[in-house]
Amino acid sequence: IWVFIQVKDYYTLNETLLWGFVGVVVCVVNLLLMHKISPKLWSWMNGNNRT
Repeated sequence: IWVFIQVKDYYTLNETLLWGFVGVVVCVVNLLLMHKISPKLWSWMNGNNRT
């Protein structure tokens, strides 16, 4: 039982680190997409709003 708890805690720690890493990657990708797509998206939205 003690070994199972240790393995479970270790797995949870790895899962937490993995999700933290994934979160950072997603944030970076979102920033890059915002810088590249945001101007086009805003101009497209403004163009649609004008009509």
